[in-house]
Amino acid sequence: MSPSVTAQALLYVLDNTYVTVYSYPQGKLEGRLRHFYLADDACVDTKGDVFIVNLGYGRVFEYAHGGTKRLEDLDIRRGRLLDRRSERQSSRRWG
Repeated sequence: MSPSVTAQALLYVLDNTYVTVYSYPQGKLEGRLRHFYLADDACVDTKGDVFIVNLGYGRVFEYAHGGTKRLEDLDIRRGRLLDRRSERQSSRRWG
């Protein structure tokens, strides 16, 4: 995705194996996030970061708004948060 998409409203459409990102409300294809296995649900925090539930891997992936690299990786099977920025397991727990 182009760096300019971070300044615009985006729509994330989930499929089983990828997430397609469109500008909103224009509907222009901006890019795709790949390597999902049963992408099931998504939500956004107040910063605009996007959290995508990946049921097949039992994980929740966090992306910056308009970003293509995972920021964090939550293992929902064990409740551990893996911070991809430091590659160390965080002490933060799910639930």
